[in-house]
Amino acid sequence: MRNMKGILMVGFLAAILFVGCGTRDSSEMIKEHKARDMYKEGAWEERYSEWSGDVDEGVEIFTLSVNVNKNMSEDDMLEVLDYVKLCLHSEQDDTGAYVGDRDSDWICYAVFYRGDSDEELKRFKHVNGESVHITEEDQAKFAGPELRSEEKYVEP
Repeated sequence: MRNMKGILMVGFLAAILFVGCGTRDSSEMIKEHKARDMYKEGAWEERYSEWSGDVDEGVEIFTLSVNVNKNMSEDDMLEVLDYVKLCLHSEQDDTGAYVGDRDSDWICYAVFYRGDSDEELKRFKHVNGESVHITEEDQAKFAGPELRSEEKYVEP
């Protein structure tokens, strides 16, 4: 009976070491994200982006517009926002393991446009990973179709 417990314990510890105690490498999470694949397939590209807010005050605000170059569902657009949040708002430990979001709130005002046109497809106010109601006050915080960025924040 004692030998059986020892064998089971060794097997359990070996399984934990093999799996890595459930840690996930953030760079692997980014490489394997559905939105990155959609980017590589040409479905979307960053059009405009801008940081504002104050991390010391506990809030990061990211204004984003996206050119949609192929058909994307609303769920696909939300995948892009999840990807942006993962790239720009996540924390890693010294080994590169994903440890979660930063302590600050993440607010992303995102607009999706049909290709490089001015035709707006969808707006999202994305707060800490959730799509929330857009108020009248929020409307001025979204990027207009005329805005373009030279430098991209999200480089898939």
